[in-house]
Amino acid sequence: MTQSQPEQRPDVEPVGVDDVEAWRDLQDVLEERDREYWARTYADDES
Repeated sequence: MTQSQPEQRPDVEPVGVDDVEAWRDLQDVLEERDREYWARTYADDES
């Protein structure tokens, strides 16, 4: 048996469509949060 083959990890699933959708949703949420944060920060600066 050769050790050149990386060992298989059965607990790691290949990325599926559901994962990609969840990832996109997460990114959207984070972007929205960033926008709100910066909007508040700039609003505070102007006053």
